[in-house]
This record gives sequence, C-alpha cells and structure tokens, in this order.
Amino acid sequence: MMITETSKKIDFQVSKKSAIPTRDKILEYFLVNRSSTNEGLPIREIAQAFNLSRTSARNYLILLEKTGLIIRTEQKQKTGRPIMLYTLHENAIEVFPKIYNDFALNLIKAFKKKYGNGETGLLLKNIGRKMANQILDVTKGELEHTPPFLKSNQKLKKIFTYFEKNGSFPEMIEEETFYVLKNYNCLMYRIAKLEPLVCKVGEALINELAESKVVKEKCIREGDPYCSFHIEKIIGE
Repeated sequence: MMITETSKKIDFQVSKKSAIPTRDKILEYFLVNRSSTNEGLPIREIAQAFNLSRTSARNYLILLEKTGLIIRTEQKQKTGRPIMLYTLHENAIEVFPKIYNDFALNLIKAFKKKYGNGETGLLLKNIGRKMANQILDVTKGELEHTPPFLKSNQKLKKIFTYFEKNGSFPEMIEEETFYVLKNYNCLMYRIAKLEPLVCKVGEALINELAESKVVKEKCIREGDPYCSFHIEKIIGE
C-alpha cells in the first residue's frame, strides 16, 4: 500500500508529557524523522521544530554529540561553508524503551512449560557458559602460556570487568583461601523475581570463568542487599 501526500496521520495521543526535557524531545524527533537515506537533520530544522534559537539548538546538539547519542557530519556546498547535519547514533536506540525483560520472561516460561524445570535450567546454564566462552575468546592469546594460579587471577579480573561494564557495581574481596565476588545490582532482577531459574545464567558464567568451586551465598532476588559468590582459590595461588 502506498502512502501519498494527501494521506493523513491519525494522532491518537491524548496528551503530551510537558515535563519531558527538551534534550529527550530532540532525541525523539531524530528517531521519528530519520529518513531512509539517513542524510541527517540541520540545526535550523531542530531550531524550528522546538521554537529555539539556532544557538540554543546548537548547544543541545553539541551536548548530545558529546554523550555519543548523535553524530555530526559535514555536507559540502558548491559555495559557502558546509552544512552541519546530525543523525541518531545506533547506540541511542537503547535509550528508548524496550521490552527485553518481557520477551525473555515469556520465552523462559514457554520453554519451562514445554520441557520442565530441569531442561530449562540446563539451557540457561549453557547460555551462561557460552557467554563465558565469548569473554575468554577475546583474550585467549593472553592466557595461553599463563601458569594456572595466575590464569585464575586473570579470569577473575575478566569476571569483575564484565559485571562492572554491564552495571552490576561489583566488589571483589580476597581472603587467604578464597575470593568473594559481590554484585550490588542484579542485571536481570525483574525476570529473576518471577523466574528464579534465570539466576543460573550468571552462576554458570562465573563457574566457567573461575574454573574452581563457586558457591552462591547471597541473592538480591531473595531480599539480600547484594548477590555474593564464594570462589575457591586454585592451589598454588
């Protein structure tokens, strides 16, 4: 079906949230007004769309560019200065609402209904192991000739870095014969509250990377202030 110039857009929105910051409104504008060629939007269009001066519009765009949400390119003209065009960075897509949690939760429920807790638990463990192997593949050469006890230490750093990068606010405590890894933010809290089996992903990931005995001691899902894992040191450390 072809949309013509005479086609009318139906607006079902009853009200707009006036409290939304202009910065976020500009991001929404970029999302809705992206062209198929993604050539970019000029400052004047943003200024007109939000009733801003060009200076104010430019300042907002500079801020969004610094935070990595939009990209600036130059479009050369036959005469005069080039025009600055702005496009939405692909990373900015993650700023907008998503339904990842609902999708993952329904997927786990469907699998559990068909195959039961046992098979579902194994599937989630395998996902955790696969994630661990993906982390190790990146640094395989670094660890190839490392002694076992040092290799274990390096892998623990990989565990810490992974959780830190993904927003878990980790803390690693070293004792004489073991380590304690604490995570102050559960990355899958909403899903875990309804489907505790999902915790097996993180547990399997840590087990695979640590290559030593790992025991989960505390869990945010169960009301603890953090998730914690007791990780035994490899003999020789």
